[in-house]
Amino acid sequence: FKYKKLSNMLYSIYHIVDILLFIIIAYLSFKVFKLPNYISISLLYLSKMISFIIMIIVYYFRARNIRVKDNRMDDKNINYTKINKDIFRVDSKIYTLIVRNVYFYISIILIYLILDSRYNYSVNYIHENITFMYFYSLSIVLLVIDIIKYRLGKYKKYLTKYIYNLFKVSFLVFIMLSVLSYPIFNILFGNTNYMVYLIWASVLGLFLIMYDELFDYIRNRKVLNISLYSGLIVKIVFVIPLVDSLYRMGYNLIFGEIISTILGFIVSIIINYIYIRNIYRLRNNKYLEKIFRVIYDNMFLLFMLLLLEFLVPVKSNNILISIMVIILYSFIGYIYYRIKRVRRNE
Repeated sequence: FKYKKLSNMLYSIYHIVDILLFIIIAYLSFKVFKLPNYISISLLYLSKMISFIIMIIVYYFRARNIRVKDNRMDDKNINYTKINKDIFRVDSKIYTLIVRNVYFYISIILIYLILDSRYNYSVNYIHENITFMYFYSLSIVLLVIDIIKYRLGKYKKYLTKYIYNLFKVSFLVFIMLSVLSYPIFNILFGNTNYMVYLIWASVLGLFLIMYDELFDYIRNRKVLNISLYSGLIVKIVFVIPLVDSLYRMGYNLIFGEIISTILGFIVSIIINYIYIRNIYRLRNNKYLEKIFRVIYDNMFLLFMLLLLEFLVPVKSNNILISIMVIILYSFIGYIYYRIKRVRRNE
């Protein structure tokens, strides 16, 4: 009934609270209290239940005075079949979210089967690696993505400008997240052995946020299906060859699985971009040149931060020092971003 602002707010509350509670519950059950796995995993469902309850409470106080009159109720010739189809038709945004999550469900299932049956890794090793990649690191990245999309939402009606700003801000944020992976893991988990997964999740996040947002501009259901399932098929086809390749090169096998997911996202991003460019008749406006400049600027920032490590090391087991390092590096990244933005007046 056109209460889009209210519905978006309720969705955001549910989604953000869900992710935050998921991380907190996972941390407390797996790391602090060290409960058995079957109990810890069961407790993870609490994040969705509590989030739903909070959303309902907010809805009650914000929407209880809304009164909507539907004139169709006065019509005796209502087509109930059509109304039922409209109600149960899956919205394209939800449809996209379901398929996107299938990527991660498939990842968890396949990597477990591959590591267990093909390479005979211990169950404890598999559990630890899957937990730190697909629960902890991915949850952190998804939370960051939600914050970025919320902050840049005002540009969404300007398609080209929005996508460009999304790429620019995401690139900077995920570089900062990669550089600060050690102190972040030290603060949250007291375990930095798996910090590399936050780096890989940050790389994945850059493609994930573009994947999510480009689908919002797809109006053709056929193109939507082609894009979604082409990417998913590419991911499934390449996962085992990439895992085997990483094994022969002596790297962590899960990296191959992550790369297959990135390839799937890239295929969908390309299909979506071609469709959007043709339908909306986008003009270049030197955005390709701007994108390369963003990549150059952020690579330079990364080089600066790596040099800064010689003066202010990021690796410290002291939580207070880790917090100070995060604040210092984040401040430098923010100042660098502001200077570049003012100079170019973007």
